[in-house]
Amino acid sequence: MPTKPGRTNEAFAVLSFASDALDVIRLRSARIAAGGRAGRAEACLMVSEKIAAVVELQWHLLSGRHGYSPGRMATGVGRYFARAVRANRQRLMAGKGRR
Repeated sequence: MPTKPGRTNEAFAVLSFASDALDVIRLRSARIAAGGRAGRAEACLMVSEKIAAVVELQWHLLSGRHGYSPGRMATGVGRYFARAVRANRQRLMAGKGRR
């Protein structure tokens, strides 16, 4: 069955997000498990980022930044989290050798 236009791009975006998320989980887990100052800092950063993301995303949804239809809102939320995960992955990969 042929796919609709854009479905391939959506599938790629989902797979890319999943891959980035797995990398972030792996890198953060390793840094936190190593302990020390860097591990504590990473754990604190992780929690503060999650709280800030929830607050910011709620504001985006309430203000209509991602539209008002369920589809547009879901797409906006997905893009929001994909951007945040990608940034975390880049930060963690850049500091991979640091402790």
